[in-house]
Amino acid sequence: MGKNQNTVERETLEEIVKYINRARSIIGDGTVITLEKSLSADVAGVIGAVGGGLIDFLGIHGGGVVGTTAVGMTSGLKAIGKFFFGGMRRGLAAVTVIPTICCIGTYKLAEHINNKQLSQETERIYSEVIAVLELIDTALENDDITCGSEVSELRMLKRYLEQAKVMLRFFAGSETNTENAPALIDKEVMI
Repeated sequence: MGKNQNTVERETLEEIVKYINRARSIIGDGTVITLEKSLSADVAGVIGAVGGGLIDFLGIHGGGVVGTTAVGMTSGLKAIGKFFFGGMRRGLAAVTVIPTICCIGTYKLAEHINNKQLSQETERIYSEVIAVLELIDTALENDDITCGSEVSELRMLKRYLEQAKVMLRFFAGSETNTENAPALIDKEVMI
């Protein structure tokens, strides 16, 4: 799938969601969030190619003499070629091009839909990060967490989520200059 430079990778969002859910679990907030499923652009391309092939098959066999004999195939190709102001050669070119156009078209459509969905998910996860950071601050200030290892883990999650917030603010906000994009999240603070 083509990389839109103004979106976060889906894998990065999944990682952030995992840490949001872990922080909520430590705090005792039972809310669990997930990312919405997306349509694979590769699958959409295959669907388009199959659809284009089906259009070709029906066009060839329905356009002239019915059947898979040489007469049926050539008359079908000639009938398709007439549609493109030519003969059998243009018909053959058309049955080659139609599945390709269908494949590319559905791939690009799925890519556009996925990029739009990823942008919306980025904004939603950005809001979730802000909410969880407030929950973490409240829990740490009020000493709601008594287990020392959970306090340490919560502090580590807070550092990670603060970095995620900076990165997501860039992609969810109004900034569009990709040269100013923050580096991906520091892997050292991950658990």
